Amino acid sequence: MTITFPSITQIQERIVSNLILSVNAGQLNSSKHIDPNIRNTPIGGLTSSLSAGFDENNDLIKDLLKQLFPQTATDEYLENWASFFGITRKIAVQASGYVIFEGTAATSIPAATAIQSADGTEYQTQAAATISTSTIGLASLTRSGTTATANTTSAHNLATGTTVTISGAAQLDYNITTTIIVISETSFTFQVANSPTTPATGTILATFTTAKVQVLAVEYGTNGNSSGGSELTLISPIVGVETSCYIDYNGFSQGLDLENDDSLRTRLLERTSNFSAPFTAGGLPVFIKEKISGITRVFVQTATPVAGKVTIYFARDGDTNNIPTSAQALAVKNAIIDPDTGIKPANTPDSYVIVSAPTAVPINFSFSSLSPNTAAMRSAISTTLYDYFRSDSVAVGGDLVANEYNALIYSVIDADGNSPTFALTSPSGTISISDSELATLGNITFP
Repeated sequence: MTITFPSITQIQERIVSNLILSVNAGQLNSSKHIDPNIRNTPIGGLTSSLSAGFDENNDLIKDLLKQLFPQTATDEYLENWASFFGITRKIAVQASGYVIFEGTAATSIPAATAIQSADGTEYQTQAAATISTSTIGLASLTRSGTTATANTTSAHNLATGTTVTISGAAQLDYNITTTIIVISETSFTFQVANSPTTPATGTILATFTTAKVQVLAVEYGTNGNSSGGSELTLISPIVGVETSCYIDYNGFSQGLDLENDDSLRTRLLERTSNFSAPFTAGGLPVFIKEKISGITRVFVQTATPVAGKVTIYFARDGDTNNIPTSAQALAVKNAIIDPDTGIKPANTPDSYVIVSAPTAVPINFSFSSLSPNTAAMRSAISTTLYDYFRSDSVAVGGDLVANEYNALIYSVIDADGNSPTFALTSPSGTISISDSELATLGNITFP
């Protein structure tokens, strides 16, 4: 049954009617009659104040009714509901990661050295470090056009923007000092001239003078997250250290805002709608999201790769790069198999629980026409596509259907109230995504 509440006007009308009925009815002496409708009279003021009081009480009752149900509860009432199921609001977390400093060998960088991004977000180094010269061997060096790609057998610990000296190649055009672009933890590219033979031969070395230092954002929240290769600067110069430093390939992640009510409510309702055992396709996402902050989507593939095993993929949509790192995947597995707090059945070997980052499949959107082709429309389309690829609508192994992404763009309404008319060069048709892959948003090109 729907509970309805009278408006303040209706309350006042009822009080006035009741007063007139109770006082004036049967009173033959009209001089003793009252009329609460007359303004600026004591009885009129009384009805107005009573009406306001009753209306305020009704507002409190309405709010109380919201708190009686987890679907509508807010703030501490929602937290109380969540606590019944062992769920707590996620606290804010500082972003962290590594930066690469350059400078003069043997120069020290103190702990708590302050650096900042272009938007003023501040970070501090977490330990003292010393700049040193390192030389590593290249497993291979190839060229396509003017771009040379260097591959190492282990992590090179470099960042986009770092200066590297290449030596030892029989093809001398490769042997240069240059600024690199990091494309993976074991690969980087740089530009060469004169089309030297590919692959390069010789005992090829890469030399650089750097220090890799862990840093932590000063403020809590997602504002501290940043992508690999971003440039930061020293707030106070250090002699022998370059003013600019660069975020390594993995970027800054882990930064989280205090969990809002919508997110907490979603986790609570997900928990209450899954009463199955924790180590199931329904229970694992609930457990993982509760144990590891920042995980937004979990994909469980039972009997994969063979019967008896389970493969778990997940995404961190609040991070700049929503594809998790190998370290983050290991943290999830350790939480599941922990003998004291995990949920893996005792008779299941640890090796039967496989936790992995999905392989990203970037989907580029290229518009051949767009109307209106305004900044407002381009921004609205970009935001809509960004949100879509980080939502439950996109799953590991889920194909990207043409009707769906076209309908998504058609549904956009920009800040000026316009809907788009457009044509796409790419993508076209359905994009097939394998069981270990996750579609992500690539580049958006407007006409």
